[in-house]
Amino acid sequence: MIQRVVNSNFWTLKSRFIFSRIGFAIQKGVELSLLPVYLSFVICCFGILTKTTMCNYFKLKLIKT
Repeated sequence: MIQRVVNSNFWTLKSRFIFSRIGFAIQKGVELSLLPVYLSFVICCFGILTKTTMCNYFKLKLIKT
């Protein structure tokens, strides 16, 4: 009885590990294929933030002078 439970737990853990590794590999593949999209999004957001910050800076500078 104890041996049966141990074997059952072993195979459950092993199958979970295998499926988690497969899922991890698929996730990495998807992430790599979406890398250009992520980069363009980050660059776009950085550009918007920089533009907004610069606009606010110049508005404050104009108001002060």
